[in-house]
Amino acid sequence: MLKRFGVPSEGLGLKIESRGSPPHGGGEVILTIPVIDKLTAVNWLDEGMVKRIRGVTYSTRVSSQFENTMIHAARGIFNRLLPDVHIFTDHKAGPQAGKSPGYGISLVAETTSGSFISADATVSYAQGEAG
Repeated sequence: MLKRFGVPSEGLGLKIESRGSPPHGGGEVILTIPVIDKLTAVNWLDEGMVKRIRGVTYSTRVSSQFENTMIHAARGIFNRLLPDVHIFTDHKAGPQAGKSPGYGISLVAETTSGSFISADATVSYAQGEAG
């Protein structure tokens, strides 16, 4: 998506060291973006039709079964509409799981015009709270 604004893909990186959920967080993300002088303006005139969906589910300090349930539910809806749906899992435990339990899903739909539409949903609660 940054390529549309004139950001070169060389030197661009995103690494998730650990995931954290509210209220206590504890996640660490490293984002590397090359230095550029200016961004290019983008006109979004045609969103196009969805041609593929990619996504990731995550869980921290809860059962990884939450991720399987989210994938099953999402694919139950999307596979009726298009065949190119891939959702990956990212279960974290121990020090990489942050300080609070939680789980979520992030989905990105790529369209025929090269646009990207995203949606995220998360659930988190403090330890000791009733779920």
